[in-house]
Amino acid sequence: MKKYYIFFVLFLLVNAGCDDFLDRMNYTQIDEGEVFKTVENAQGALTGVYDKLSDADFYGRHIQAYEAAKGPDFFVLSSSGNRYEKENAYDETSSSAGYAKDTWKKLYSTVKASVLIINGIDQAEGTDAEKGRIKGEALALRGLTYFELMRNFAYPPIFSFPGKPGYADQYKFGVPVALTVEDLKRMEEKPEGRKDAKYCYEEVIVKDLSAARDLLKQYGGGEGKSISYPAVCALLSRVYLYMGEWEAARDAALDGLSATKTKMIDPKDYAGTYWKPFNSESVWELQYTETDNLSTNSLNYLLRYQTIDKPGDPKDGQVESEIGYGAYGLQDAWVDLVKEVEGDVRTYLVCKTRNKYNACRKYIGNPHYLHNICLVRLPELYLNLAEAYAELGSPDAVETLNNVYEKRTDKKFDATGLDKAELIGAILKERRKELVLEGHTFWDYFRRAIPFDREPEECIDNSTSHIDYTRPQVVYPIPEQEMDANPAIRKEQNPGYSEYLTN
Repeated sequence: MKKYYIFFVLFLLVNAGCDDFLDRMNYTQIDEGEVFKTVENAQGALTGVYDKLSDADFYGRHIQAYEAAKGPDFFVLSSSGNRYEKENAYDETSSSAGYAKDTWKKLYSTVKASVLIINGIDQAEGTDAEKGRIKGEALALRGLTYFELMRNFAYPPIFSFPGKPGYADQYKFGVPVALTVEDLKRMEEKPEGRKDAKYCYEEVIVKDLSAARDLLKQYGGGEGKSISYPAVCALLSRVYLYMGEWEAARDAALDGLSATKTKMIDPKDYAGTYWKPFNSESVWELQYTETDNLSTNSLNYLLRYQTIDKPGDPKDGQVESEIGYGAYGLQDAWVDLVKEVEGDVRTYLVCKTRNKYNACRKYIGNPHYLHNICLVRLPELYLNLAEAYAELGSPDAVETLNNVYEKRTDKKFDATGLDKAELIGAILKERRKELVLEGHTFWDYFRRAIPFDREPEECIDNSTSHIDYTRPQVVYPIPEQEMDANPAIRKEQNPGYSEYLTN
């Protein structure tokens, strides 16, 4: 999206293909000083990074589609055209792993492009303020990309950090890491293996996001079209939840809430507003336009058929046209969740799709495929904070939860008689309802090692209805193509997948 072709060399630098880890191109042939001669050049490169985030293999579709396929709330139709069928069936293998190869390739190309900006921006001509903003955004995007690499290809801290309850040595691996141009060049000559997960979280993700937060603070809340200080604070709180660092998660969420100008949608306005671009709850989202979109590769096109979306109309929620793949059905369990409290406005999300299955219209586009992707919303900040408060035994947990609960049900949450574990369970349930199809539920369970059940339907059978994290397919395998290119990683496959075989 919006690629600025400043120089042909910039095009090669940011948008070159990536057949294996960080691409096997000769960086000594790139005059980085010329590419980042001015902040305008650097801004063009940064726009290229946002383009990568917006791609179908990243936040344009994959992260949400993968999480939904793995989690408790959706089933993938077996006639979807091989779109996330393997993921939903927990059927990935070392040699046939669904979208693993495409995801690895896209995320590492994003890392590479970010590294080049971070390492080149200080030498560009321009004001310190302009350079600081660009560097801050690039650091945030790199840290976020490594976080998604960890979610897709590595076990969360409860399994991968020494001393955590689920730790085992086989789960310790993170992903390969490059943070400087020198790292890229060195890895070109001598590829390296996977860093430990603890290193990836503490020394890469947290440090990148923390440095980005400090650089972006002076620029305020932003307009939601690029990553901003409150968005980075939200991401930090998200990461700290995964790490079980409750005080840090609390502080980051509080910082984000104090800086954002967003506000919750009133219940009476929800159905006609929640899906609109840059609505009052949006902290940061990816924008698509009539001339610059994912077309049939969009998330909405994958998930469901086009519906009649007119609150109050007798046919509201019914299929209007068989436009879209209609690949995802909504489990009855999620429908029951949003019906638990009478008047919960999120029942509006339930609609119909292919084969008369229920679906979830979290995204509404006109046309069907044209919709933004919100990466950080105000409700997540409140729910992150509520979870951290609950873990810390703070009485503020319930009041914080009510910032979301009351705006969706027009009632206050009654925590009378709940112990700590039950309150945390209630917060996780609220996350499951509120953050559906935003890339959270499966990993919310996984990061806490909470098993869950799915009703057998289409790609889900009785053997894969119960998920307790003993299956290898709770993470992707390291792609075979990467192992072909990188000998250092060949003995570091994820547990349960076949070992690399040399010819």
